[in-house]
Amino acid sequence: MARLYEEFTLCWLQSGGSVRAVEPVGPDCVLVTREDRTVIVYKVSDQKPLGSWTVKQTQTISCPAIYTEQTGEYVVVHDHKVLRIWKDEDANLEKTFKATLAADVYQIHTLPKAEPLVLFERGSVRKLDDVLSAPQQELESVLSKDEVIRWSTALLEAGSPVMLFVTEKAGIFQLYTQKLNLNVHHKYKLDSGEEIGYPLSFALSLEKKDTALMCLYSTGCIYKIQLSVNRNSTDEEWVLSRSLLLKLPGCVDSLVNPAILALDETHIAVLGAPQSHQCTVKDSLSIWNTRFQTLQTWKELPEGSSGQLWCYNGKLFVPHGKALTVIPFTCETCSLAAVLGKLKQPSETVKHLSTVVNWNAMLQEQWSAELQPPVTLDPAESTPSRKRKSKKKRKPSRKLLLWI
Repeated sequence: MARLYEEFTLCWLQSGGSVRAVEPVGPDCVLVTREDRTVIVYKVSDQKPLGSWTVKQTQTISCPAIYTEQTGEYVVVHDHKVLRIWKDEDANLEKTFKATLAADVYQIHTLPKAEPLVLFERGSVRKLDDVLSAPQQELESVLSKDEVIRWSTALLEAGSPVMLFVTEKAGIFQLYTQKLNLNVHHKYKLDSGEEIGYPLSFALSLEKKDTALMCLYSTGCIYKIQLSVNRNSTDEEWVLSRSLLLKLPGCVDSLVNPAILALDETHIAVLGAPQSHQCTVKDSLSIWNTRFQTLQTWKELPEGSSGQLWCYNGKLFVPHGKALTVIPFTCETCSLAAVLGKLKQPSETVKHLSTVVNWNAMLQEQWSAELQPPVTLDPAESTPSRKRKSKKKRKPSRKLLLWI
């Protein structure tokens, strides 16, 4: 089962508006880039700021800051082309390293034990050291006119850095993948239209062997799109096949500032989606089990959210109202009986709703007659504990046992 624990405020946002990004800096620290020209390092466990840097009043941070573990340095881009690098001991950004680049930067992505990647707004990708060695180098334009980047991420595939980004032009969405070591890139067309809707949020799915993209559409459907980033040829544009991962309940066009994140192979976090077909609660954070199509836990966000969601070290970071909120969570491997509420558990202040799948109807041909109808979980009555009670070994009463 998945659980959301008691939230706490990392920082207030009254004077600075929203958050641009949250990046990890070690196991208990994060780097927060705010809209008010400020970058701050916080110690999460005690909500304590450890360092703060601000660009001049006439400047604007256009690309969120990152932290490079290999060098212990921070990197940020302001005014689209001006790159700054500094360390903890630097107090004034104006006195730190500065490089003016030849093109506008969209995002800088960090990779574990690898060099950061710089994605430029026209689709070209470079390693950070290559950019610093020749800041005014000529860059190719990968995107067509009026095509803009909507989302991006980076990963390591067999030790090789790969950049993925989604673009939009006149309602047409494309996915680009570029493998830097081999200088190979591919372009895929993402489905859209009246029947499927249009993409609202993207996330990289956690897979053991393959890379997959999760995409939340305006119809409330979350699709899983298998990627082939290990292709080493530059073929023509491909159309990716998709499979339905989860259908969120609720009304059409009822998604409010949505965002999705993969937490593990069977759990995803969804922000800004209604929890039932009545659409009574729209702005909330929920965790779903995609294998059993069940809602595990949810938390209402009465002050609204901005469609931004990050996850580091077992904690979800959500700008909520005028605060950046931290919500610890756990996702456990569990049996189908636990998902359906068959296991008795002590109470805890976590909200739950009824499942959206009639498992009795789906499995009645496989299970024996002793299977009872699904239990409806009530938010006020069903409250699982943080630690599940151990079960004594006993012989199974059914021939078929399903486990995640």
